Amino acid sequence: MTWRAAAVVGMGLLVAGPRGARANGRFPTAQHVLVGPGETSDVIVLRTTFGLLVSRNGGGSFRWICEDSLFYPAVYGTVVPLDPPAEITATGRVVYGYPDGLRSLTDGCAFADHRAADMRNVTDLAANPAGTAMYAIQYDAAGQRSYLFSVPTDTMNFRVRGAAFAGVELSTVDGAPSNFDRVYLAGATLDGRAPVLYRSDDGGVTRRSIGTPAQLGDAAFVSGVARNNPDVLFVRVNQGLGSVLLRTLDGGATFAAVAQTSDPMTGFALSDDAQTVWVGSVNDGLLRSTDGGATFARVNPLPVIGLRFHAGTLWACSDWLRTFALGRSSDGGANFTRVLRFEDLEGPPVCTNPGENVTVCESRWPIQQREILSPSPDAGPAPDAPRRTDLGGDGAPDGGRDAGLDGGLDAGVSPPAAPRSCQCASAPGAARDVSGLKALALALGFAAVVRRRR
Repeated sequence: MTWRAAAVVGMGLLVAGPRGARANGRFPTAQHVLVGPGETSDVIVLRTTFGLLVSRNGGGSFRWICEDSLFYPAVYGTVVPLDPPAEITATGRVVYGYPDGLRSLTDGCAFADHRAADMRNVTDLAANPAGTAMYAIQYDAAGQRSYLFSVPTDTMNFRVRGAAFAGVELSTVDGAPSNFDRVYLAGATLDGRAPVLYRSDDGGVTRRSIGTPAQLGDAAFVSGVARNNPDVLFVRVNQGLGSVLLRTLDGGATFAAVAQTSDPMTGFALSDDAQTVWVGSVNDGLLRSTDGGATFARVNPLPVIGLRFHAGTLWACSDWLRTFALGRSSDGGANFTRVLRFEDLEGPPVCTNPGENVTVCESRWPIQQREILSPSPDAGPAPDAPRRTDLGGDGAPDGGRDAGLDGGLDAGVSPPAAPRSCQCASAPGAARDVSGLKALALALGFAAVVRRRR
């Protein structure tokens, strides 16, 4: 088990308390969102602490791909919690990595293994804007080295790029959208775990170190590259209990700190013209820059767990007990429309001839549904209780998906009594387990410190 896996196990124990009905001991939380393929927004993938949630109709409905199905026949999700990196290809196929390489799925009924990845732990994936090519990084714990692969998504044939990174565990990779041969990678050395940052101009065949240990703090992670300029790079740096965002305008020759959060920075997004930059955290909310990252101001107190900008829309993962699991904004983050709360889930995929890896999700769905409908580990409705739909500000039967966050939160307001323009999107019932929320926030912060995601 790597140091990250061990840390995530600790996080799971932190939020679990009594195991109750929780399928894997972790509190249901949205972590990371993907949208595509290409410039469309048909496929939405939400990575959570209890599997992948996949929509193929732009967020109209979501199906649950449980951990047992993702990793079948292994049991990583129930023994060692994993948060698999994922990307969406040009055809809408969802590709994800795990300790034995790469897999992909379409509708959740059929999975494909891509063994060319040598069955090593895939720690991150990065696709070009069209979804036609991607990079994958792997860590070989036995050999204590990392590898960079290039992957054309039509064939999924892997090719190692350059020599191995000896004595380094790579954690993040990203290719410049305008020049995918420009690659940035981040990780840490195994002797002392000093952070490292690399740049390549030939698809990873050759690379050089950029940044200094002093600049890179306790740990550094590639956050994003400007779509219109491969020299504009943002790097998230962990320092103490908080995070700092670094920006370089010259491809890594010089860096400057441009934003800071008091707790771990769990969200980053960048507009297509690179003029608008968003960062966020659970405690500090959503910060926005409209001058390319030179200055930032808070635009919304929304607890931020993940961000994504795609096709003119800002997507956010948040604390679903108070707001939503997934929301979207068309005004730069000032207001959000709810896309998904976990109560909206329609369960596992419906398959004509389901295999064992699919039926296992069906058997686990009542347990997971119980946890969603009643987050308290010691009480709740029966597994077959009807799904709640009166969750929005207007009490509409569609779950009130148009109830937005207009710059504020009020955990004491309980829909459907709240007006449409309320500064909230709280879960049913005004009373919530405050200690559980605090544990969730602490766990999210701990996860951000030890995990590699942007």
